[in-house]
Amino acid sequence: KWLDGHMAAISIAAGTYEERVVLEGFQGGILDLGVYGKSVTVRGVQVTASSLVRINVNITRSASLSGTPLNVRLGSCVQFGVDITIDGASGGTSGIVVESGSNLSALVDIFGYMTKTTVNNCNYYAIYATGGSKVALGEIAGSGNSTGLQVADGAVVSYSSRTMTATTTNVTVSGGRIYSGAQTS
Repeated sequence: KWLDGHMAAISIAAGTYEERVVLEGFQGGILDLGVYGKSVTVRGVQVTASSLVRINVNITRSASLSGTPLNVRLGSCVQFGVDITIDGASGGTSGIVVESGSNLSALVDIFGYMTKTTVNNCNYYAIYATGGSKVALGEIAGSGNSTGLQVADGAVVSYSSRTMTATTTNVTVSGGRIYSGAQTS
């Protein structure tokens, strides 16, 4: 799915959709998922081996859908263009998993305001990064999570501000690093 330097959009009408959105192998351009200003909720998003995907939808895992609400893997690069809410729906899951050298960022919206990434009700980790991945977020918020951030295997998570609560705030293992503020190295 070579985009040849172009921008493509997957427009989704306002509403809630039971399906998991799977984006795989989009390279050489920008892929927008959702349309800014529309209220769209999907049950999960998985991005695999894709160069740049911008997500403009909310993600809520339903009790009938297994797996992580947002999974970014295999060298993918994902940006949030708007405030995002991810709800693990109290299932045995993590909210956001970024792995295998992938990148996730959500610093400012299209108007230049700091974005807010809210992750709620995850029985494992609100945000889990591993395998040299990098996560850079504006404000992170949420509640009802067992562990706020788990960072492993050389991954880095940074954020500007945090109002997220969790039973265990942070866990770092095997060279994982967490920074509060703009520092990412």
